[in-house]
Amino acid sequence: MAEMIKIYTLCIDAPDRHELSLLSSRAGNFNGHKQVIFPDFAGSANGKLRFIVLKTDAVEMKRFRENLRDFCGKAYELKELSLSELTPELNALIADAKSVLAKSYCCGDEYNRWERPSVPDIESKIEGLVGFADFKLAMRGVGNRIKNAKALDIRVNHNIVLVKNCDVDMSFFAEMIYDFYFAHGVITDPLFVEGSLSGAAQTDRDTALFYMIVEAWPNDGGFMRHAFSDEEGDLRRLSKRKAVYLTVMDKEQYKRVREIGAFAALFPTAIFINDMSADEKLEFLEREVAMRGFELAPKGFTKSELLKGGADAIKAAAADAVTRKMTADAVPDLRLTIADFKGGRKKRTGEKSPFDELEALIGLHSVKACIREIATYVKNRGRDNIPCLHMVFRGNPGTGKTTVARILGKIFAEVGAVSKKDVFVEADRNKLVSIYLGGTAEKTTEVVKSAFGGVLFIDEAYSLCAGDGFAHDYGRESVNALVKLMEDHRRDFVCIMAGYTREMDELLNMNPGLRERVQFYVDFPDYDAGELTEIFAAMCRERKYRLSPGARRAASVYFERIAANKDARFANGRVARKAFERVALKQALRGTTDSIIRKDIDAAFADDDLSKLCVSNESGRRIGFTAPESATPRRSLA
Repeated sequence: MAEMIKIYTLCIDAPDRHELSLLSSRAGNFNGHKQVIFPDFAGSANGKLRFIVLKTDAVEMKRFRENLRDFCGKAYELKELSLSELTPELNALIADAKSVLAKSYCCGDEYNRWERPSVPDIESKIEGLVGFADFKLAMRGVGNRIKNAKALDIRVNHNIVLVKNCDVDMSFFAEMIYDFYFAHGVITDPLFVEGSLSGAAQTDRDTALFYMIVEAWPNDGGFMRHAFSDEEGDLRRLSKRKAVYLTVMDKEQYKRVREIGAFAALFPTAIFINDMSADEKLEFLEREVAMRGFELAPKGFTKSELLKGGADAIKAAAADAVTRKMTADAVPDLRLTIADFKGGRKKRTGEKSPFDELEALIGLHSVKACIREIATYVKNRGRDNIPCLHMVFRGNPGTGKTTVARILGKIFAEVGAVSKKDVFVEADRNKLVSIYLGGTAEKTTEVVKSAFGGVLFIDEAYSLCAGDGFAHDYGRESVNALVKLMEDHRRDFVCIMAGYTREMDELLNMNPGLRERVQFYVDFPDYDAGELTEIFAAMCRERKYRLSPGARRAASVYFERIAANKDARFANGRVARKAFERVALKQALRGTTDSIIRKDIDAAFADDDLSKLCVSNESGRRIGFTAPESATPRRSLA
């Protein structure tokens, strides 16, 4: 006997774009074979966002409400749907939701994408693109086809093959097509799935979702004919499903496959993404720099080598030129000349400028601003105008204190704050404190003198005040010696002491002269969830992993939970590194490709040490579980 399904409407205060992104990610944990939630944009009004929620009778009501509370993250209104509220659009949405309850398996990397634009907004965005005239023309035709199909009440095939004929990120166009279809109501299940051709065939979720087929299509017509032959009946049936499919090929691959009948049946629409003209590239460059508050000089660009690159290369060049301009010593001119795109700050022995290294760090905006101010002052006014440059770095572990200190040593050498560019001495308690009575002052003095001409960095400096009652600890002798050396040789070296905020304050209070010797205090804030996600993604890029959109969104949700439940000793970047190392391990166990998918993210954060970081301190349980442990688990991604 089939289980009875109850249908509810759920309303919450309309979320902003960031909150909506979080909700859409949480839906992946909420939806399953016992309950499912879909946004109902058509039924949303009066500052509220409405959802349609389905649950089977088997789901305990208490557990169901706990899951809803975790999903919403705020107050909500839940009531059963009445027959009087049904509309044709709502019936279609409920049909999709029921289909998910029955068959929810997707073979691929999936994420909910709920940022639904209006039709005028997405059409304006497409028409506002610089260049890509073929894409614009094709999308106008797609829009007409959608409108005509609705007027005639007939079903048409909306699948598209993007034919790549230039150097540009095709995922940009795929997501734009998704938004276009979502705005027009072609997609009613707001799920974006990325997987292989066979993965699309294995997916049993038969809803109006969006599936991007990612294949390394060969230039072998024989392979193509086999892949779409009559024997591959499952693949041919994709054309009869509700889902919208999109794939990407280059021009040569498309030439070989377009004559195959089964392929033409599955992908009746081909949209060519051709390169921009020189004039369009110049307009594109102008827009990129204008978005950053700059403008181009009137001459020098029309025949530039810069315009021979693709859109991605031009965008990167614009960002690089503006970054160099903004890190100049004086307030920059807001007009960019062609010279601003030809190199930038001179690099020594082929190394990246330390200012560029600093700007490349994720987050730390207040720290960067402080260091830029100090460096600019020293360069413009001279080293002798500042009595001393001794500093204290305060913040939780993993916030980049050591990394910034090393970069700062290079910056001080470049602006003349120190005389020797290669002198950067790192020390801790063990290097400064002797185990013998009377030996600490001599040991501390030797370490300090080794840093003359450069920077002395003392990590975990608060450990100098550790010990039994402190008065009997040799660390006090080290601090006393350090204070005298910081004063007597204040122009010979820069001392940077780093550690936790509270402990560093205790260290400074223990010796009245120590705080007086410190000129600058730099506080390192904790990374937020977005910055942790960026750090994680950067580690993936450095190790040559390809992070799928669904995997990135899943990681973002986990980091949101971690940031929301952090304690006073939050490990910041170290958490991101641990997560990356664990994900890389799970990915290696799954296969030999360089792709990280949502399944790898979920597997890594299911480990006890990472999952505990996601636990709410108030409730003591993990966020987002959809059913009791005894229930049948939801099928995972392939």
